[in-house]
This record gives sequence, structure tokens and C-alpha cells, in this order.
Amino acid sequence: MPSVVKPANEGSSVGVSIVEKADDIAPALASARQFHGPVIVEDYIAGTEVFVGILNGRVLGSVEVRPATKFYDYEAKYKRTDTKYLIPPELPRPVIDRCESLALAAYHALGCAGHARPDLRITAAGEPFVLEVNTLPGMTATSLLPKIAKSIGMDYATLCEEILSTASTI
Repeated sequence: MPSVVKPANEGSSVGVSIVEKADDIAPALASARQFHGPVIVEDYIAGTEVFVGILNGRVLGSVEVRPATKFYDYEAKYKRTDTKYLIPPELPRPVIDRCESLALAAYHALGCAGHARPDLRITAAGEPFVLEVNTLPGMTATSLLPKIAKSIGMDYATLCEEILSTASTI
């Protein structure tokens, strides 16, 4: 403990629970089982949340997300206005570089093409862990990949055109 319990096939942190004591595992499993597919139980990694934007095999940049809630859950993503998005992350440059390197390595290891958004946790000691690679990241006004693209001067239309230009080759 603590552990993360989540449906394997959902996005946007739907059905995710952070379990801190054994008595809370059964309710968390029941909650996650309400959704389609298997359930994942994994170690909870305390730390900073960093998301890396990748487009056509290159890193666009990173964003550190500081939710007012315990983690970047559905409410923090779509309903709250107090979530902070820091581009670039307020971490030492070597830690950011390591995050981006690991994110790109995960993208390639999984055979990804086009766009993706690996999600990482950075421990207090500065050790990054890749949690997952989102191969269909959100593209709404509040989504992270468009925020990262904007930070390097790429507008939303250009980002969409770049994504679409690879669609026939993927």
C-alpha cells in the first residue's frame, strides 16, 4: 500500500482509485469493474506528475500538472479551475531531460507512430517512472498535447494537420 486500482480500458482517470489501506481494496475493485475490460492494480508512486508530448517520433515538450486534488483525476482534468499546468515543468533540467528520454524510449518500444503522450511520475528523489503511453491523447481545449504544442508555437490547427499527415502512413 498504497496502490492504484483502475479499469484497464478507460481514459481520463475514469474509475481510478488510490487505495491506502487493505479495507479499501474491495470497494475500489468493485468501482473499477463497473467499466469494460480488466482491472489493473499497481503500486502508487507518490510524486510530481509530468506528461510528455510526442509527435512523429520527436518530443514536443513536457507539462507538469499540479492538481488541487490528490491526483490528476477526472474532476481535476475537466471540472476544476484550480489545476496548474507548468510548461516547462518546474523540475531540474536533467530530470526533465530524463523524463523526455524515457517517454520517447517507451514510445519507440511500443512501436508507436504519429502522436502520443506518455505519462510519468517523478519521485521526491527525482527518479522518473513511465506509468503509461497514451496513444490517443485528448484533443480538447483543456488537453495536454495541445497545451504542449502551443508552448512551442504550434497552434491547434497545425497540430491537427501534423497528426493527420501521418494517418495514412501509420
